[in-house]
Amino acid sequence: MSITQQQLNFSYLLWSDAFEALAPNDSAHVDFWSATAGYGEPDRHYHDKSHVYTVLSEIHSRCDGLTSKEKGIAYLAAFYHDAVYIPGAIDNEERSADFARNQLSNTRIDRTVVDRICKIILMTKYPNDTDDPIGNLVVDADLAELGASWPTFLRNDAAIRREYARFSDKVYYPARRKFLTSLLEREYIYRTEEGRRNESIARQNMNQLLTMYSDWLPTILNP
Repeated sequence: MSITQQQLNFSYLLWSDAFEALAPNDSAHVDFWSATAGYGEPDRHYHDKSHVYTVLSEIHSRCDGLTSKEKGIAYLAAFYHDAVYIPGAIDNEERSADFARNQLSNTRIDRTVVDRICKIILMTKYPNDTDDPIGNLVVDADLAELGASWPTFLRNDAAIRREYARFSDKVYYPARRKFLTSLLEREYIYRTEEGRRNESIARQNMNQLLTMYSDWLPTILNP
């Protein structure tokens, strides 16, 4: 999905704000373009720069109570959380965290802060409740589009399917159904009070999509 110049400028501003908060006056800031290059890969149809912008926007709209350093941690975790994304791979988050650590370790950002950023990236793999409020904020922002309008939700679902184009329908759709069902089986999809404002819409979207799957999935699995 495309990203406008205004959205790109907003993303770059938050990138700069994060480094200014976490490593002020550090000339070794990581280059924005090298850090986000992966999001421009041609096979990225959902996990792209537009998705990162959405996650950043969600965080930005919910972070009034955070310090500048806490915002910086949240923003950098968001920037790096899908830096490495190979459809079907089981270690995308680990690779993204390693990528973040390699880049951020060359700056003056405190190592404990880098560790926390990497830990939050790993939290996006298994979105379970934790005692890290910044992590909960980032994970909720990552899942925010589950609560989008129904047309947007369908476009996102189709975009994710395109990312998995090398997988057959027989492989993809049962796995996708299993993932969505696992989210619905949780007591709450979202961890924060702000996130849970989208809870009912997200559940409605996923249930409606699973109903659609049920209508034609047997034909795919048993042609």
